[in-house]
Amino acid sequence: MKNLNFKKTLPVIAAAGAFAVFSLTGCSSGSSKPAGISASAAETAAAATEAAGETSEVTKVVVGTTGLYALQSFINEQGELDGAEPAVMREIDARLPQYEFEFSTMEFASILPSVDAGKVQIAATNLRRTEDREANYIHSREAYITSPYYNIVTSDNTDINGIEDLEGKKLGINEGSTQAGIMEEYISRTGANIELVYSSDPVPDLVSGRIAAVADPQRYVLSLNSSYEDAQFKAVGEPIDNLAPEGSIISDYNAYLWYAETDTELRDAVDVVLKEMYEDGTLGEISRKYYGEDYAKDINRIFVESFE
Repeated sequence: MKNLNFKKTLPVIAAAGAFAVFSLTGCSSGSSKPAGISASAAETAAAATEAAGETSEVTKVVVGTTGLYALQSFINEQGELDGAEPAVMREIDARLPQYEFEFSTMEFASILPSVDAGKVQIAATNLRRTEDREANYIHSREAYITSPYYNIVTSDNTDINGIEDLEGKKLGINEGSTQAGIMEEYISRTGANIELVYSSDPVPDLVSGRIAAVADPQRYVLSLNSSYEDAQFKAVGEPIDNLAPEGSIISDYNAYLWYAETDTELRDAVDVVLKEMYEDGTLGEISRKYYGEDYAKDINRIFVESFE
């Protein structure tokens, strides 16, 4: 493991390392209550901000992310942690002087277990809601991006245009992911003959032809096309989220931050800032910078408002 520490000087900058730790410092965002946050949550965050102004004591918060996915969270050519999710977290940190965020990079499957172990306080890796996650953790009541899932194939594939074309074929998928839950439920309910191949990175198997498709966010196509020189990709069909039972929590396209059940004070403070960033356009600006499109503008406020 390699550990590096950096002093934060700007709200959104790139910082470093493969399984690394990064230290950042920020400035206050004020204590007004944005719409969509309950009075108690806003008051908790405001009190924490006021207390931070009266003392030099700062609480360290470790943010778990992957550093593996181009544009979303990756190690750039300078060996620095970069991407849309680190940029969102750095901006949150800049607005919460009572906290100092550090980053720890690891495989996707290790992030929530690291929350369980107390090694990570915030899981930031495009995590949507599932029944299992909601039973074991708390999530932000504000979303930071939308993330519908699609089947992704190589651009020269003309045989797969929808879920029905995956009959008798293999679909690569991240174990424990939301898309895995959707597909597992769909196969169990319908008897569809689709073999799920679990992997932390199924794309190489797609390129080699060992599997027919992968299930990932639509915007992941842009990441893949910027990462591979010998292959290009496309999303096909309808969102696989539409295969989920109507009204189920896994049909929620929003991505949230996740915490241990006891970290309500941290969650409340971050929620206030996330709401500010949604309203002032910062989330959209970060999305456009990395993905070329504003994937924050379509955050489903019906779900967000239901958490009040």
